[in-house]
Amino acid sequence: GYLVVRSTGTDADAFTDLVQAARRTTRRGDPTGSAELYRRALAVWRAPQPFVGVSAHLVDPDRARLTELRVAVQVQRQHTDEFGQRDRARRDAGGDAELCGHA
Repeated sequence: GYLVVRSTGTDADAFTDLVQAARRTTRRGDPTGSAELYRRALAVWRAPQPFVGVSAHLVDPDRARLTELRVAVQVQRQHTDEFGQRDRARRDAGGDAELCGHA
């Protein structure tokens, strides 16, 4: 079965929409926000692989693509978590001046 999300369609659509939103948030310089979006994307998954129980010939290309994307998102989420933690620690320590070259 599929989870149907009102504005998105299927859980696969929700996953890719959240990944795209996380990437846009990363480009805007918000690692904490992008890490949260990556976590939400990963939370959409309920099985080891997408399209479990669906005839293979219908979904194999999408299954492989989404599985690869999931692994990439797991790595990216870890990186954004780490970057966000360093960024918060730097700001808490008054490190904004260093980032701007005014230290």
